[in-house]
Amino acid sequence: MESSVDVVVVGGGIAGLAAALQAARLGSSVCLLDAHDLGGRARSDERRGFTFNRGPHALYDRGAGRAALASLGVPVTGAKAPLTGARGLRDGALHVLPTSPWSLLTSDLVSPAGRVALARVLLSLPRAVTPDLVAASAREWITGATRRPDVAAVVEALVRLSTYSADPDSLSADAAVAQLRLSTGGVSYLDGGWQSIVDGLATAARAAGVEVRTGDAADGLEPGPESVAVTTGAGPVDARAVVVAAGGPADVGRLLPGVVPDDLGPPVTATCVDYGLAAPPPVRFVLGIDDPVYLSQHAPDARLAPPGKSVVCALRYGAGGRDAAEGLDRLLAVAGVGPDAVEERRVLASMTVAHAQPRPGSGLAGRPGVRVPGSDRCFLAGDWVGDTGLLGDAALASGVAAGALAARR
Repeated sequence: MESSVDVVVVGGGIAGLAAALQAARLGSSVCLLDAHDLGGRARSDERRGFTFNRGPHALYDRGAGRAALASLGVPVTGAKAPLTGARGLRDGALHVLPTSPWSLLTSDLVSPAGRVALARVLLSLPRAVTPDLVAASAREWITGATRRPDVAAVVEALVRLSTYSADPDSLSADAAVAQLRLSTGGVSYLDGGWQSIVDGLATAARAAGVEVRTGDAADGLEPGPESVAVTTGAGPVDARAVVVAAGGPADVGRLLPGVVPDDLGPPVTATCVDYGLAAPPPVRFVLGIDDPVYLSQHAPDARLAPPGKSVVCALRYGAGGRDAAEGLDRLLAVAGVGPDAVEERRVLASMTVAHAQPRPGSGLAGRPGVRVPGSDRCFLAGDWVGDTGLLGDAALASGVAAGALAARR
């Protein structure tokens, strides 16, 4: 049976939820379709009392994602990432990771002269987006910023930490610099995990009148001069506008052929192991300098574990697969945790962290826009859409923008 609404949103991840809520807040009738459960990669999983995100999610405190949630009236709570006592891993040994002026003064990752050079790089991050930054790769920018190999290695590790990208040759310098600058404002781990974002958006969307249809996929779109016909398993839906926020570029390309550019940057991938521990680890934060790995205690800083226990997330940047998980177990041991302390363990092998990173020569502004070219009724949202931010910031910001444009059709 055919139905009609103002706006159909395809995809119930955080980008689609933000789009649906924004359109409904602006007075549109909205139907949100998702073939699976709401949340996508932002869902969190409960394992024997421990809450595991699908990857080491953190919300940038000064990022576009937090601003988008505030504009939608969706509150979140959490705790700052535990950077006091953070360590850098180089040649198999732990060193003081410079995360503050004091730790920079005492860091043994770089020489005394290197500390000055590192401070100069971090304090002089470009604020304006220039053609040179857009044209260059992150590696080229790092090489131009310092000639000291020890300093360059630390800066590259910090870029990797803030972007999740293990390939600085394929990442544009403007995106890398923007994320480095954003990271100086800190990140938070959220109480209840990123499921709190999903639940907050979904609750607000339903309260605003959004019809949420899970288990119902959009099989096809037919844009017309006055409306868009959306084919679903439960029957066709006619809409004035459609926001496509389903998965990545390949999923969008199946619904809107010819819309996705061929020259998008590569996806960002990683292998993650989540640990539920009987107690917090002796070392709470480790960043690999010569090996692309990361470990951080997410609880008890945030409310993700039973009282007295801990959630730790370890990650290998890049497509390491299941073999990488054994290396992350060794990283946990380097942080002072023995196997007897592990009560729960979950592996996510070669998962997609972001669908396409900004390429040198294109940069953030070169990503596909929220508006679909050639159509004034179809819009896009996702972590690879729009010129604002990366990761969850990009997803939420593009979702809000797409929802507002769709509501005005």
